[in-house]
Amino acid sequence: MKTIFAQMRPGARAGMAFLAVVVFPFLPGGAQSASVQLTLKEQGTPVKGALVVLQRLKDSDCVKLFNNPSPTFREIQKAEKCVTDLPDAATDANGKYSYQQLTAGWYDIRSLWSMQKPPAPSSAIACVTGDWQVVYEPGRDHTGKYDAMLQGRPFELKEGEARQISFDYINQFEAADCHRRFVNVRNPPNTGRARIAISGSRGVLELDPGQTAWHTELRQEGKEMYLTAMGRRDHLLVTAFLDQVPFAASAEKCRDERWPKERDALRSHDVDLGHITKTTENGVARVEFLVDRGPGNSKVEMEDVHAYMGSGDLCAEVHLSKVGYRPEERKLFDEVLSSLRFLPEETAEPPAKQQ
Repeated sequence: MKTIFAQMRPGARAGMAFLAVVVFPFLPGGAQSASVQLTLKEQGTPVKGALVVLQRLKDSDCVKLFNNPSPTFREIQKAEKCVTDLPDAATDANGKYSYQQLTAGWYDIRSLWSMQKPPAPSSAIACVTGDWQVVYEPGRDHTGKYDAMLQGRPFELKEGEARQISFDYINQFEAADCHRRFVNVRNPPNTGRARIAISGSRGVLELDPGQTAWHTELRQEGKEMYLTAMGRRDHLLVTAFLDQVPFAASAEKCRDERWPKERDALRSHDVDLGHITKTTENGVARVEFLVDRGPGNSKVEMEDVHAYMGSGDLCAEVHLSKVGYRPEERKLFDEVLSSLRFLPEETAEPPAKQQ
């Protein structure tokens, strides 16, 4: 019953310490215990430390609810009440974990792990392969540990049965019938000089945001790379965009396309832009203005600079702003602007160093 692209979650007991000895439901007198062992591999290599959760389903009616591809809200509620998570565990160095002393009945198993070679930086992928549903979610699940999940179909475990279950991920996410959707992916923070690019397009934007951490995020279905650097001690705010566009890009063309929309958005919030200055120099088209008062006639004294560059199918924009601006702080803007470089022939990977 797991819906495709459902949020990956370890289970109700995820995160709790797992004891080596676990007491499972009491076995009736004379009954033989059963067991379930999962072996998980990626490209033939055992996956160590994968989270494993075995679920006990109450009965065959619960199995029907679980397998329903389009459950109603009430059916989802009923299914949640008839499924019980057994204590979660982690696979060993051989990619194995075994649940022992189980009673006969219906079960299903799932596992979460961190992929060694993720299939895509910005697409969530879900595939059904055999008895398994496999999901990849870039950026990790809510625990920050896992980006892939394996969900099996319910199976009936017989008395005394020792069931062996194995799965080897071998490029299943590359199948044509997998479902894909774009997700915005926020990358870990960096410091120092920034270099941003869009995979598959020629053109790299380089800049130095100053003494602060900066983040990048791939957005707009992979067509926009967005950078933010908002932690400078002098309160200069730095953002940058790199966009794929449907026209032949140049600095002036990118400014002509982007600036009117940004101007109208500011004016729609009753922001008086004052005197607007436009200049073009050294391949950079700028728009500069000082906002004296903001919405509600509040005094802000915000200096605002938009710098545009472009080539091929890419437009780059760097936006700098500072509230409470004083003329002597112009050097803060100039330091960042002087660091800008748009490299139209380079790609996402940095150029190789000369030997």
